Amino acid sequence: MSAASAAETVQRYTSAIRFMVTSLGEINSWAQRVGDQQTAIALADGDLTAAQSLPRPGPPPQNQGFVRETLFAVQDDVTRRLWARQRIVYDIDPDLWTELGDVDEDTILPGGILGHLPHPDPFIVLPEPIVLAINGHDRLRIGGFWVVGTARAHKGQHKAMDSGMSIATQVSTHAPTRSGDLLLTICGEVEGHDGTPKYVHGNHRDMVITRVRLDVGDGNDKILSQLIEAIASRFDEGSWPQDSSAHPGGFEATVRPMLGRLVSLLIYLCSTNAELRPYSASVIKRTMKGSSGKPPKVVEVGHITGAALRAWARRDLDQPEAGLGGAPRRPHIRRAHFHLYWTGPGRTVPRMKWLAPIPINATGQDAEKSTVVGVIPQKR
Repeated sequence: MSAASAAETVQRYTSAIRFMVTSLGEINSWAQRVGDQQTAIALADGDLTAAQSLPRPGPPPQNQGFVRETLFAVQDDVTRRLWARQRIVYDIDPDLWTELGDVDEDTILPGGILGHLPHPDPFIVLPEPIVLAINGHDRLRIGGFWVVGTARAHKGQHKAMDSGMSIATQVSTHAPTRSGDLLLTICGEVEGHDGTPKYVHGNHRDMVITRVRLDVGDGNDKILSQLIEAIASRFDEGSWPQDSSAHPGGFEATVRPMLGRLVSLLIYLCSTNAELRPYSASVIKRTMKGSSGKPPKVVEVGHITGAALRAWARRDLDQPEAGLGGAPRRPHIRRAHFHLYWTGPGRTVPRMKWLAPIPINATGQDAEKSTVVGVIPQKR
């Protein structure tokens, strides 16, 4: 995906979220006041006193459906506001994305492994959309997701301003008060099965937003399949055709592997050797003429490994993969895994060390050179 396409994707999503929360605020001022207070708390790293100077929302409307819709819309808008401080968009190399699909769901992840994102509150554009059937006429095309954190001081929960309903207290992924849990805001646009976009309220794309909380901040080890299931359970598996000529095998064979790749991507981004390279801001500005506001900061992810994979794909497939005197093995990602090593007096104490996904043979002459990207330091 080009930098402009990645930037346009996130801007399309932010526009839809902004429109929704504004519309609800115009219907009932309670929604506007809830949004103001939740935003103030989030931007103050979860400090509830940041909202003390603002008017209290007061009792919520009697319509519980409206209250629920408002709280979800506010949560989405707070995510947008947290992202807007840095405006980081990760554009994933498609060949790296494919390579990350080979994951062992029994892999054990040590506590805290997902607490090392290079940038705060990024939006991640999927190089290959996840397509889900909604009904016999429409489908959902998921193009990306935001990642933000939750507050540690209040265990990520508090009553939402007199509403009586508990929602997550969002903070930055890099906030000193973060709990370590992650909130994924997964965005999809509704379209017909022929690909025709669906619109609401004039020229606004019809969107479905799925919110997933990954409980990874307790410091306990996790099994990869548990994280995949946490995301998969948020989608209606029953609406996905069990088998079809276009998607043989249904949900388990088609959608679940894509969600596994999504989790694997998060692990890759948190690894010490993730490949990151920013696109030129001037290039993005030139290709997004007419857009208002500051353009997103698009960062290429996996450009070295992706280039090496493509270079090797152009070579003679009949040459041997490895062996004495043979051609070197094709570049790939070594699956993330634990490595046993010995420590202590006499090296008698066994310990497990986490080895993140490792690019192998990804430095061929056709691969592009790496550029170091400055990252935001983690604070506790």
